[in-house]
Amino acid sequence: MGMNRIGLHVTYGTQLPLRGAHGRPRVVTLLDCSPEYHRQVREEVGPDCLIVVRWYHAVQDLSAPAQNAWGWWQAHRDWIASVPGTDRTVYEGWNEIGDAQAPQYASFELARLQLLHSAGRRACVLNSSVGTPDLNIWPVYAPMLAHMQAGDCVGLHEYWSDRADIENVYTLR
Repeated sequence: MGMNRIGLHVTYGTQLPLRGAHGRPRVVTLLDCSPEYHRQVREEVGPDCLIVVRWYHAVQDLSAPAQNAWGWWQAHRDWIASVPGTDRTVYEGWNEIGDAQAPQYASFELARLQLLHSAGRRACVLNSSVGTPDLNIWPVYAPMLAHMQAGDCVGLHEYWSDRADIENVYTLR
């Protein structure tokens, strides 16, 4: 039951089964994984599970958003090309950018969306931390959101601290 409602976040791989008696995950996030590990996870979780791929970047430069999106694409396009275009995989960009940089981040994500779409791939945009974006910031992201296509996702992070949080049916809908 729980595995059907909670997405797994795997950093650098795991030997634990991702699918078992408790169910099959609907979403798995893989951080800094190899194409081989992605294929292994896909075989284990099946074709219907959404796999979110993100790479750690120590510097998340937004000084020139379109140029930075092109740099992100150059760094990852061969990896992305190794995954079949029909696969249910989406790709995240920078991680947990604060509201103060929302205009630059929206431009970065819009350019990244366009690059991924031109290659027939899907994006997970925004990838926001808990509590962001603030309600008054959402309009800044409207142009980016308008360019999303079928299969693209919006990434909003929420975390649970204990079993009571996990069993709260309101937070799991």
